[in-house]
Amino acid sequence: MSEILLKVEGDGFRPNRYDLRSTEKILTSYRQIIDHLVPLTIGQKTLTDRLKSEIKYETSFKSGSLEVWLDFVLPAAGILAAAASQDGGQMISQQISRLLSVVIDFRRLYTDFLEKGKKPKIGINIQDQPQVLVNLENVNTGGGDINISPIILPAASTTRSAVDRLVGSVDGLVVEQLLVKYEDNETLITSEDQRIIGTQKEELPDFLEIIGRLDGIAFTAHRGSLVTGNGRFPITWEEDIRDKIKSLADQEGIAFRVRPIVDHRRFKDDPVAFHVINCWDPQTRLW
Repeated sequence: MSEILLKVEGDGFRPNRYDLRSTEKILTSYRQIIDHLVPLTIGQKTLTDRLKSEIKYETSFKSGSLEVWLDFVLPAAGILAAAASQDGGQMISQQISRLLSVVIDFRRLYTDFLEKGKKPKIGINIQDQPQVLVNLENVNTGGGDINISPIILPAASTTRSAVDRLVGSVDGLVVEQLLVKYEDNETLITSEDQRIIGTQKEELPDFLEIIGRLDGIAFTAHRGSLVTGNGRFPITWEEDIRDKIKSLADQEGIAFRVRPIVDHRRFKDDPVAFHVINCWDPQTRLW
């Protein structure tokens, strides 16, 4: 399988001397991006435990600028081996490189609209032609502002945090630029791309009281989900109500006082999350 090149240039990457914090951040973010893109290239939604057990990465380094050459160690059998059986896995490397390139292009276009004060409408190219991955024209979608093939939306969504961290490491000094390349496909990230990770969250002033159930709670991170009759919504909370959250987790019919938060950089049609101010069991209050 041909290798994917990640090349990092800047003051922090001199011959045989690399800036430790930048190196750690870049390599971790890059590996997470690859982890998210591999399943999509072989028709799976997420990196399952089975697929994760098959993926082995090998890297080699070259001096000067930091150059990381990534190759896959293919198992003798399994999902990844079956996908790579015809071409030795070159299509996987090609698709990963191409997906990352299109995700960056898509996020740049998306940010163009946000900077003009408009939340763009995303159209899906139902024909899913490989050559029409990102297109500003109306391509069989009914009129999206940005029209993409179906694979791009999950690719952009699942890699969002890792791409934010990778782009955030390019400060123009310690890290002047990043290049990801496979054969003739190149993705160049510079400090100008910092704009695609800017904060676009808006806390609405009004409070809501809703009934639902806490699910998927991560107490350390103060994050979880609130399941209501209208769907599942991401939530956050402050430390002062941690005990209440803990005591009421996974119980039906719990009341929540929340402040809606709109994240304009979410690519899907459900950008609303909630910050929980208080929660209680309505039945207990009756007594």
